[in-house]
Amino acid sequence: MRLKGTAKTLGGGNFSRPALEQAMVRGEREWDAVASFCEAVLLEEAAERQRAHTSYPGRRAGLSRHLGRRVSRDDFRLP
Repeated sequence: MRLKGTAKTLGGGNFSRPALEQAMVRGEREWDAVASFCEAVLLEEAAERQRAHTSYPGRRAGLSRHLGRRVSRDDFRLP
């Protein structure tokens, strides 16, 4: 990721949501920097998911975590 260039454009290394929102309304250059940063993050996350899927093709690792659901013992009980 090109975080150094993005951090310089945005005026620091604060990538919190409020900081990104403030940068986006400052100007077109900052908007483009935030968009590039978000795109890079999403692409990296997609690559990580693809690597995890190809590393363990028979296993869906972390699925419940990505769905925002916790796994409990009740999930494994027979009806």
